[in-house]
Amino acid sequence: MFSLKFVAPWNLLHKKSWSCSVGLSLRKTCSLRWYSHRYFTSSRLRLHPEDCERGESVFTISKYFMKLRNPGGFKLPPVIPANLQDLQRAVSLLGHRTQGYLTAPRVIELIQLVGAYPLDKETAQQWKGALELYQKKKGAGVVNMDDGELPNTRPSRFLVYREGQVVGSVLYSKFMDVIAVPQKDEDVSRVFRILGLFRERGFLLDEEAEKLKNLIGYIPRNSREAKRVSNALKRLVHARVIYERLPPVIPEEPQTILQLAELLYKVERYGTAGEQGDAYIKNALKGFPRNENVAKWWYKRLLTIYYTRQRRKEAEERRKYLEDIREEKKERRKQRLVSIFNESCEIGKHMTNAWDEFSN
Repeated sequence: MFSLKFVAPWNLLHKKSWSCSVGLSLRKTCSLRWYSHRYFTSSRLRLHPEDCERGESVFTISKYFMKLRNPGGFKLPPVIPANLQDLQRAVSLLGHRTQGYLTAPRVIELIQLVGAYPLDKETAQQWKGALELYQKKKGAGVVNMDDGELPNTRPSRFLVYREGQVVGSVLYSKFMDVIAVPQKDEDVSRVFRILGLFRERGFLLDEEAEKLKNLIGYIPRNSREAKRVSNALKRLVHARVIYERLPPVIPEEPQTILQLAELLYKVERYGTAGEQGDAYIKNALKGFPRNENVAKWWYKRLLTIYYTRQRRKEAEERRKYLEDIREEKKERRKQRLVSIFNESCEIGKHMTNAWDEFSN
């Protein structure tokens, strides 16, 4: 068995080399095997006679370690800090989050900086890597950062608010600021159909352009823009669904909830609950369902809240009843111990008196 090693003459440090080894035996001759690697020097290919007889090759490669970083897998957080110091602070907090959990003040600070708290370490790593790349791009001369300020950037997520609280979010697109969502679901379906025809044909009819102008307030210029408008409309519809899943206000009185559920059931079935019923719904819920589907969602949600509160109330009454029984048992046990102690004291007195009489 013999071994040959070829080294590129222009590379004196042997960072790139090719190794070839040929094993010969009386029975079988092994084929040539070439391998190379650019970033590390591997050990030579080693063949043994018994391996050549079996037609197998055995080679060892020195171990190496590589830090994998995939910029394409990084994702920006919901909000990008506009200040350079805030950006650096967010990167630092996300770095700590990749190593473990944060304390309550740090969690609040991170939410104020990036708009959300990463639930796992992988998400924190994605946000941290994306912010680092963002900081490098901004610091490479693309934007003047001498004043410590970054330009106003659009958020990566469109947040849905209810009563001042975030109840959901969808991916943000610039066309979401241009178009409007039709009030009726039939009009939304009509807009999607027209945009689909525009993407297939490449042009719009005058009637279709007029309908788009009246329904969403914008006419796409080409088929590619029609695709982006369609995606933005889908996200806006999804955001509206997230907002309309729950009624604006949840009453506290159980009887009010039951009465509203009954009226919403009528709205779901017949489209209206009468003038007085509709006025009562608007006054109690601070709003009126947009269509029958929204009325159904509100009706189911109110019933769920009602039965949940009833179960909690029953559980609380049961717990209070059991606590009263326990307290009563403790009081009985205490009284029994006191009575036993008093009886023992009386017995002791009788025994003392008897002993005194016996002694006298």
